[in-house]
Amino acid sequence: MKNKTDQELISAELTALDSGWSLGEAASWWKQRKPGRRDAEFAGCVGVSVDQVQRARSVFEKLSPLRAKLAADRLDGLRFSHFATVLTAPDPESVLRWVAENRSSVAELRVYLRAVVGVETEPDSEPEPEPATLEREQETGTAEPAAAAGRAA
Repeated sequence: MKNKTDQELISAELTALDSGWSLGEAASWWKQRKPGRRDAEFAGCVGVSVDQVQRARSVFEKLSPLRAKLAADRLDGLRFSHFATVLTAPDPESVLRWVAENRSSVAELRVYLRAVVGVETEPDSEPEPEPATLEREQETGTAEPAAAAGRAA
């Protein structure tokens, strides 16, 4: 990696890892490395929107300790989009534990947040495929949405 620019290093890292966590960590590092740098500069370097950078950085900075805690508790199936969806929830840990226990998709998480927690969420502009939904489709041969509201009760 000799003589590479910041842009080349960051782009290579994001391409290799390709996740919201990587984007958030890289954006956080970018701002810490040289105080005064803006998210817009970073977004331009990596070719994503400023909103994507701000969201990913916020999720990384606010929820990465919770991610580590839940991983230590062996709660799996939680993706970056789950964490991003609960960013404004009053108790993200309990909501993410519910998600892991029920193997809920992000769409089901949004229903749960609205119906049980009372938090409104906005849909992602670029949703990730939902493994639980894909598994149900493979098992049944159809696209069946799970009854998240029924699970929440």
